[in-house]
Amino acid sequence: AAPGWPRFPGTDAPAAPRLSAWWSPEPFPAAPEQLKPRGGGTILGYPDHTMTAAGDRVEVTTALEEHEFDGAKRLCLAMRVAHADGAPLLARLVGFAPAREARAFKATNRTTTLFWWPGLDEASVKAKVSAVEFVPLADAQKAAEKAGHHLTLTAPAPTDTSARPEQPTK
Repeated sequence: AAPGWPRFPGTDAPAAPRLSAWWSPEPFPAAPEQLKPRGGGTILGYPDHTMTAAGDRVEVTTALEEHEFDGAKRLCLAMRVAHADGAPLLARLVGFAPAREARAFKATNRTTTLFWWPGLDEASVKAKVSAVEFVPLADAQKAAEKAGHHLTLTAPAPTDTSARPEQPTK
């Protein structure tokens, strides 16, 4: 079979690649709880801050970090959330919508949302970010499916005679 290709659970058969996407023309509803700056400060510097969001206890960490995108390093505001089992939350900035990338780590019950904008530094975080809200991923997916804003694409599983994938291009 295809060496190194993931297997369909419980078998030796190669898994079929599948991509699912959910979207909405409007922002998905957030949980009522928000993370706000302490004492007129900034949302930065929360190391494992414990709070309640969407009815569950979560730990939130905020920091400025460098991450690589398209081969270049970029300073990002990183929001890490340790959430209840099966209840991922994605961070969203209140009143400000910069570029972002969200990552969900199902096996460890954690999500990371990275935000970036021109001139990002501690002062711009303090000036632009009034609060952080949390979007329950399962609720967002259900709302998108109900509105018909969901798509799943499945490709055939590779075989011994499948062509090797092309190298990624920019």
